[in-house]
Amino acid sequence: MGLFFGRKRTPLVRGQTFGEQFLRFMLLIAVFAVCGWLFWLNTQMTVKKLKARGAVWDRTGTLNSGQTKALSRFTDMFDDELGITVKLQIADGELDMPELDTKTLFIGLNLADKKAIVVFPPLVERAVGDAFRKRLEDEHFPPYFESGDWPKGLVLALADIWDALMKPEEHEAVPNGDASSSLEHRAPVQNANATHG
Repeated sequence: MGLFFGRKRTPLVRGQTFGEQFLRFMLLIAVFAVCGWLFWLNTQMTVKKLKARGAVWDRTGTLNSGQTKALSRFTDMFDDELGITVKLQIADGELDMPELDTKTLFIGLNLADKKAIVVFPPLVERAVGDAFRKRLEDEHFPPYFESGDWPKGLVLALADIWDALMKPEEHEAVPNGDASSSLEHRAPVQNANATHG
C-alpha cells in the first residue's frame, strides 16, 4: 500500500491527505473496472456478430440486414432451445458444403440451379423422418425459387422444422409417400397461391 499512499506517490494517485489518496485510488480501480466491462461487452457483441455470420452465409449478397437478422434470430432459437446448430448458405452456384457434426442442421440454396439441399442431424431425422426433409427439398422450395421469394421460403422452412420438432408425434407415423399431404396445413401461403392460380 505504500506504493499508493506513502511518500513515494505514484503519479496516478496524488492527494494531500490519506482520505483524498484513498478516494482517488478507488476511482482508479473503478475506471479499470469500467474499461474491463466495456471490453467484455464489446467482445460479446463481436462474438455474436461472428456467430450470426457463421450461421447465415449469403454468398450472393442478396439478403438485406433485416432478413439476415430474422434468420439469425431463428438460428439462435434452435441453438438456445434445442441445442441444434443451424447453418444456412445461399449461393449462385455450387454449394460449399461445410463440415457437419451430429448437432448441425444445414440448409443450402443453389439459386442458379434452383436447388435446395437440406441435411438433418441424426436426432432431428429420427424425430421428423427423412420424408420431411425430402419434402422441403422437392416441394417446399421450388415455388419460392420460381417466384424469386426464396428468403421467405427459407424462413418458412425453418418454421416448418421448428414446428415439426415441437410436435414430432404428428410426423412419426406418417408413411414416406404421404409426408407432403400430412403437412399441407403447414404451408398456407402455398395452398392459397394454388387456390388463386
